[in-house]
Amino acid sequence: LSGPDSIGRLTGADQTAAYGASSAAAFPIADRFGERALLRLYRSFNSTRLRGRPGPRLVDRALRRELGMSLAELDALV
Repeated sequence: LSGPDSIGRLTGADQTAAYGASSAAAFPIADRFGERALLRLYRSFNSTRLRGRPGPRLVDRALRRELGMSLAELDALV
């Protein structure tokens, strides 16, 4: 789900599950850090400051930069 069009390429139950996973991560982030922080995280993926190939390592960098947590920590929270 780390690619910019990953969910859009899925269909049916796979796409539904991907949206569910995305929501499952978004709600705890908003609860813990606030909605503004969640939106800041989303915007960071469009920033030229965040460089790298789409994937878990890039997501980890964005999470650390914007929220001060790792992808592993987010996984544990969800």
